[in-house]
Amino acid sequence: MLIAYRIAYGLVLAVFIGNVVIATGERPSAVTLLLLVVAAALLLCIGGLLVRFSRSQPTTFWVLVLSWEALFVWYAWFSPPSPFMFHEAHVLDAGAAARESMIHYLKAGALFAVLL
Repeated sequence: MLIAYRIAYGLVLAVFIGNVVIATGERPSAVTLLLLVVAAALLLCIGGLLVRFSRSQPTTFWVLVLSWEALFVWYAWFSPPSPFMFHEAHVLDAGAAARESMIHYLKAGALFAVLL
């Protein structure tokens, strides 16, 4: 069970880093570069936790995991390429736009909860 968890968590981390790299475009901003450096450092530390899970200190474990979660929350909802925010509507009708927005946020919230 722990091996399956490690694989699943590693895949989520890889998708997160891949999405950040793809969203940076050709000329990343200073904030994006900082995000990439912090994410890479946290990824290495969390990778070490996954390999040495049973031998890590609880304090170290929680600091790294909570730091990663905070970075994920910022990226997911507040960064410029935030994948969970509703960026554009594809309809002109106000009622249909509201429904599209609501459906998007329900799906985004559910996926965010699963990933978090």
